Amino acid sequence: SKEVMYPPLKEIFDNYPKYLEDHGASLDAETKERYEKQYEVLGKICSEFEKQPEPAEVALQDAATEPSDQPAEPDQAAIEHFEVLGKLLVELQRYGYPPKELVGALPEGWQIDESGLPKVADAAAATEACTIM
Repeated sequence: SKEVMYPPLKEIFDNYPKYLEDHGASLDAETKERYEKQYEVLGKICSEFEKQPEPAEVALQDAATEPSDQPAEPDQAAIEHFEVLGKLLVELQRYGYPPKELVGALPEGWQIDESGLPKVADAAAATEACTIM
């Protein structure tokens, strides 16, 4: 949902130009290109989220409609929005993990694999560090 995903993605997007300015010269060409692609895709994701109405606007629209015994039909625009976001998130994942300066360090028990994605390196430590379990 927008309430959960948009704020942290927007923060990373907003901080990327400064990060690239400060660290771009010290990055190898492959990493720099990967980070630039992440920034580009993050921009598309944020733009897609910004097209979505705020939850309060949706609640007001729903409250203004007549109650119905029929289940609500999925809104075609919402379906298309969800599909676009899904494709963009998959594309973003292809470019690996963002710089730790933008997202923080990985939790205990995790490491970055050769493709730039996080993976569990130590299951016991990862389980211990998990705040959900």
